[in-house]
Amino acid sequence: MRAFEFVIAIIAIVLTYRVFMTIFRDRAQRDDPQADQQLDAERRVADLEERIRVLERIITDKDKRSDLRREFSDLE
Repeated sequence: MRAFEFVIAIIAIVLTYRVFMTIFRDRAQRDDPQADQQLDAERRVADLEERIRVLERIITDKDKRSDLRREFSDLE
């Protein structure tokens, strides 16, 4: 019976450790100001990539030169 109690104690310790680590990791990620900065940077990069795609389309579409002013005004 002692071995069974020992195994149960080890399982309880491991589960408690995992619960506390999950709680602390979530709290650290929530309070991390760099995470907010990273999300902001990712959004700005996505916006810039979209603008580059539009500019590439404007440059490569030689038949639609009349829409050039409209495309640039849409970027603003």
